[in-house]
Amino acid sequence: MNILKFEIEVLNTYTYGELLVAKSQTMLAMSLANTLKEMAILNGKIRDAAKYEHDIMIDLMNLETIDVVMTNKEGEIIIPTDYESYSLN
Repeated sequence: MNILKFEIEVLNTYTYGELLVAKSQTMLAMSLANTLKEMAILNGKIRDAAKYEHDIMIDLMNLETIDVVMTNKEGEIIIPTDYESYSLN
């Protein structure tokens, strides 16, 4: 399985809801890769386990990238006023 590294420029085109879905799917993929890595280790397939560990590392980087873009989007939708803050969504 080839895992792609997410780019901030591409993720900036996503809506906040799409980023939530991408984050959820990335977490699911990471969980699956971790399970497959553990199974490979139990079966003595160290090379396969290393490939799954690589996928997990890329998933972790992708989660960090998604979090950065989500934080930026949160900052764009909050409008402070003299009385209270409100969201444009």
